[in-house]
Amino acid sequence: YQRRVRDLPSDEPRMSFACDLPMAAYDGKYDHKYVILKKDEDTLLLSRQCRYHSDIVDECWQERRDWQVDGGGILIVDNELKTVSTFGTSGGYGAPSNINDVEDCLKDEFEEDDGWTLNVTVTSFVRE
Repeated sequence: YQRRVRDLPSDEPRMSFACDLPMAAYDGKYDHKYVILKKDEDTLLLSRQCRYHSDIVDECWQERRDWQVDGGGILIVDNELKTVSTFGTSGGYGAPSNINDVEDCLKDEFEEDDGWTLNVTVTSFVRE
């Protein structure tokens, strides 16, 4: 799994944003669910191939017991077109409370300077 963390400048509140994605997200077209986890000033976007958002949380719970789930949705990465999109909401956890946190996690992983385009939204769609 890949993980990168971006720290804001020291004059900003100390926050970090990171993605934890399987290698499949960097090859071809990736279309799976994600959840946002928060702890103190840290925000982590996790995505896995799974049936339910709770499957992602169950997989990482041993390592991140003290993190809070802050919603989820669907993540699509198209490596050929260099686009990243989010939409939908988690049926069990709801939508992320702050869409900017989702965008900040993804911006560091998929940098616009490298030609990536982000389309980060939340909709009422729940994928079964």
